[in-house]
Amino acid sequence: MKELAKAWGFWLVLGFVTIDDRHNRNLADTISLVLFAIVTLAVIGTTLRSLYRFTRALHRLTVARRSAEADPTG
Repeated sequence: MKELAKAWGFWLVLGFVTIDDRHNRNLADTISLVLFAIVTLAVIGTTLRSLYRFTRALHRLTVARRSAEADPTG
């Protein structure tokens, strides 16, 4: 979760830096917009990976709990 918080925080800060460059007046504006797009894709990927890990952990916990309930010797 710490990784996800860092990614979203970085994305937010970069968004505030990039907001003035949205008119794409020169090469620096273009570079900052492209970097913002790349970081946006990375944040989406990090979010999906974190959600996947969370659901896998939740599934393992549920399976373990059900196995313990079903096993009378447990």
